[in-house]
Amino acid sequence: MTAQQGANLYGGFTDMFIVRYTPTMEIPVTNNNATAPVLADLCPGVDPGVIIGSIPVGDNYTYQWQQSLDNKTFADITGMVSKDFDPPVISATTYYRRRLITSECAVLNVSNVITLTLLEPASLNTITAPAVNSFCNAGNAALIRGSVPRAVGNIDYQWQQSTDNISFTNISGAIEKEYDPPSAGVTTYYRRLITNSPCNVGTPSNTVIITVISTPMPTVSAEQTVCIGDGVTLIATGGIRYSWSPATGLSATDIASPTAKPSITTNYTVTVNVGADMEILKGDKVQLNAQVSDVEGATYSWTPTTYLDNPTVANPMASPAEHITYRLTIKSANGCFEVSDDLAINVREKLIMPNSFTPNGDGINDVLVIPGLDSYKQSTFTIFDRNAQPVFKSLAYPKPWDGTHNGTPLPVGTYYYKIELNNYDHKRLSGYIFLIK
Repeated sequence: MTAQQGANLYGGFTDMFIVRYTPTMEIPVTNNNATAPVLADLCPGVDPGVIIGSIPVGDNYTYQWQQSLDNKTFADITGMVSKDFDPPVISATTYYRRRLITSECAVLNVSNVITLTLLEPASLNTITAPAVNSFCNAGNAALIRGSVPRAVGNIDYQWQQSTDNISFTNISGAIEKEYDPPSAGVTTYYRRLITNSPCNVGTPSNTVIITVISTPMPTVSAEQTVCIGDGVTLIATGGIRYSWSPATGLSATDIASPTAKPSITTNYTVTVNVGADMEILKGDKVQLNAQVSDVEGATYSWTPTTYLDNPTVANPMASPAEHITYRLTIKSANGCFEVSDDLAINVREKLIMPNSFTPNGDGINDVLVIPGLDSYKQSTFTIFDRNAQPVFKSLAYPKPWDGTHNGTPLPVGTYYYKIELNNYDHKRLSGYIFLIK
């Protein structure tokens, strides 16, 4: 600053000051760059790593990292004021940049934009079974249709197959959107894998089943030779029920594959049927039970339907009031086979024991009548005195007891009876009877 003296209009003098200002030019900060992490295309849940920032050229600056979801509007990230930035796991494609703050007068100084792209796995991978997908013994199904998956980029397909719906293997050359399966002799499961990015390697579709129903053919194992004391497994297949005979040396007679330990050379025979005939007491119920081996989707039809609660199931309840023979017809779901067998139910009268009789020769109630007992051909009827000594015994009770023992009339008193029906699925009956004269 300098001062000069000069005259004024009135002849006087005044002081004059001249101010000279020399401005200082601010040098812009440069080299504000950002380097993307190794992983910039990210699968869901993957940590992207650190974005590295360069060291700027210049003085008096601070850092501020910013982010955007549209690469247009950026907002400061609270607390992110370091040279580098470690972004969190992203849930959508996100854009980052670094701003340098140099002074209040400085222009906006931002780095290049780093884009972290979220890769979306493919979706809508579904396949549709052909209209006809069930066959007898073998069949050739039509095309298995596949949807167009929703995905970014190219999609690779790989079809797989399995016979147990657990272990799947790739089908060589089956890499198209849809698949035409070959003729199959067994039930086979198919699915489609899709790949479209590092995040989506082999995503499986739903499973389509091509069902092959084998017609059951009864078979029996061939003749076998064993040493005495050793056992061998007999094998029968394709049956509904099994009945082996003779029972000697067998672990069971009513299963498909019993173990046989015969002591001599024996020919075993197996009968495949719906089951043994049955016997019930009048007024009781019994459950019929049929099972088909190695047959899927079998349907059942019992005829006649009389006395059955449901004639279309395998195990209906039957309450016949008389002797009756039912026929069970079994069909596969698509008509591959049909087989029938009969089952008879013998209805017996319930035994009603009288509590007394009067063998006095008047022709009235002189013998102990037990209605229906004579129909139990294997039954045993025994009378005991009060000392538990048997005084009468009869098989199937063809002739009623007349109150005697070896032809001698027994005295008045209380006697005890026991009825063993034997071979019949009923309880043993016992009680007492009064002999009155």
